[in-house]
Amino acid sequence: MSESEPSIPANPKAPNTKRVLVDLPEELVTYLERAARANNSSMATELQRSIATNKYFDDHEAAGAKLLLETRDGKFLKVTRR
Repeated sequence: MSESEPSIPANPKAPNTKRVLVDLPEELVTYLERAARANNSSMATELQRSIATNKYFDDHEAAGAKLLLETRDGKFLKVTRR
C-alpha cells in the first residue's frame, strides 16, 4: 500500500487481522459466491479458506512433500503447481 492510499482498519472483533482490498476476475468471484452459498458462509470466509488451503500445500511442498490426486479409476496423478 502506498502512502497516498488510506489505511483500512482491521476488524476489531478479529484481532491480528488486516483488511485488504483485492480485485478478482469475475470467474473467481463467481466461484466464491457459489462456495459461500454451498457452505452457508461468506465470500470472505471462502477466500480465507482458499488461501489457507494453498498455504498448506505450499508449506508441505517446501518441506519436500508431493501432491497426488487419485482419479475415479484409482490411478494416482502427481500434481505439479506453479
